[in-house]
Amino acid sequence: MKTLPIFNSLGPEATRRWRLLGLTTIVVLLGACSSLKPIADFGKNGSVVAGHPGVATDYQDSLNREHDYSGSPASNEEVAQRKADARRLQTAQNTLASYAKALGGLAADDIANYDKDIDALNKSIVSGKFATSAQTDLYATVAKLGASAVTEFYRRRKIETIIKTYNPAIQKASISLVKTVNAYMHGLEDEKKALQDTAGPAEQSTEQGFRAMFKVTERNELAKLAEKEDDAQGLIKGIQTFARGHQELANNVGKADIKATADIAKKYADALKGVIDKFHSS
Repeated sequence: MKTLPIFNSLGPEATRRWRLLGLTTIVVLLGACSSLKPIADFGKNGSVVAGHPGVATDYQDSLNREHDYSGSPASNEEVAQRKADARRLQTAQNTLASYAKALGGLAADDIANYDKDIDALNKSIVSGKFATSAQTDLYATVAKLGASAVTEFYRRRKIETIIKTYNPAIQKASISLVKTVNAYMHGLEDEKKALQDTAGPAEQSTEQGFRAMFKVTERNELAKLAEKEDDAQGLIKGIQTFARGHQELANNVGKADIKATADIAKKYADALKGVIDKFHSS
């Protein structure tokens, strides 16, 4: 092995120590980079869960199907309530997905649009009343990168800052989302009852062919409703997992070393991946 010029004037022992120091520095730097990957995965998986479209796209349709089965139109109050709930759900999902994307991007050093993501996040937070505009102005001050040189150490400190800063809003958005999805699941139960109430008289028909056809239709619709219910339960589980993981990270950042923080992130990132894998719709 050739000796670098810098070592030519050093004795064997000094040269050995310099080489050892260089190798140690490389190991430390590589360890620092890899230590943020679980946080990147936690953010990435959290964004996928929070952005899952199944419930939001079906929120209004469920009410329409229920009243199609019953043969009576939905009242203006029911329609208005569903629309308000759908907007509330979308705002909570946008907030959580935007935050998780920003966190994961920062951890993965994918920061080209990071400051813009923070702006979009703060807009959703104010829209959902998870914090005031005055509060999000302060959030932006501490969260944005600006023109600073983004070193590994800087990103680690910034990650700690945004986790602590945004945690109250993330918890509020998570509670709002779970509450709204629970309301959707109650709507699915009402839809199922309306379907079964319609099926009862149809199954008493003297027309055997009609009875058989309706039985198949009922079975298919109930299977679809079961999948929608599974996805709604998965969304609730995923958001609760993300909220618990984020709270645990907020409780530990700055108090534990980066490995302990990464271990927490990995545990919840893996749990979120399990939720994603069980979604029926995408």
